[in-house]
Parts: sequence; C-alpha cells; structure tokens
Amino acid sequence: TLRRLGAEIQGKLKTQFSTDSRVQNMFDILFDEESDKDKKEKAANNLIVLAREDAGAERIFQNNGVALLLQLIDTNKTEMILAAIRTLSGMCTGHKARATAIVHLVGIAKLCSLMAVDHEEIALATCNLFQCIYDSLSGEDKREHGKEEALVLDTTKDLKAIMIALLDMV
Repeated sequence: TLRRLGAEIQGKLKTQFSTDSRVQNMFDILFDEESDKDKKEKAANNLIVLAREDAGAERIFQNNGVALLLQLIDTNKTEMILAAIRTLSGMCTGHKARATAIVHLVGIAKLCSLMAVDHEEIALATCNLFQCIYDSLSGEDKREHGKEEALVLDTTKDLKAIMIALLDMV
C-alpha cells in the first residue's frame, strides 16, 4: 500500500508540475473574478516565463492562448497588457510558424494600435514584439524546429504588410 501511495503521489506531482497544467492554471487565475490583483499579476508574469520556453510557448498556443491573451489586452489594465504582449513576444521568438499565426490572429492593425498607445512601456513591448516577429519571419533568428519549416510557405507578404503598416504610422 505504501508503494501504491508513493506512485499516486508521484503521478499527482507530475501532473501538477507539467507545462500543460501550469499554463492552464495561469489562465484560470487570470480569468477568475475572485483572484486578487497580486495573484493575477504573478500569473501573468509566469505566463511570460512559460512563453520563453519552447514547450510552454507551444502549450499556450495550442490551448487557445492567443485569443485569451487578446482578452487580457482588452482589459485595458497596463500590467495585463504588458504581460500579454511580452507573452506573445516569447511565443514568436525563433518560431516562424507561430509568428505567422500570431500575426494573422492578432492582426497588424491591432499591433500598430498597441504601439501607438500613449504609454512608453506598452509601446516598447510592442516594438519588441514586432522585432521578434520580424526576426522569426525573415530568418534572422535561426533556431531549428524540425518540420515547422515545411509548414510555412512564404513570409514575404507578411513582412511587407508589417513594413507598410509601420511606415504608414510615421
């Protein structure tokens, strides 16, 4: 019975600390009306850290994370907006397929409107997001992701659209 109990505890610990459950826990906290502000900010910062790891970024992306991050941006709370943008940056870094999908899911116009906000940190975070997207799509960030290269056909249209939108802002 002691071995069985030990095995059950190991299984529960493995589940609790898996990337999948950590991502889900962070989103649960962020969208729980009863969670206090500090707890939500910690959850948002934990998402940033998770997005910087490839496994975490993939879990966030697979679990409808982009739509949930857009909801965070729409809260109009500075800390939540910053965390969402920084999480998107982590998800785009070095991954052409995710960067392409994020450009299409979020939209270049939405990204430009975030960069035009009269808040320096949000504008800089969005600039960094654009840089991460550009580096990933242009091949500047040369990380290997196996089959991913076959999934993304031609990124020149997206890069051109981004450049035109940024030039129009000037």
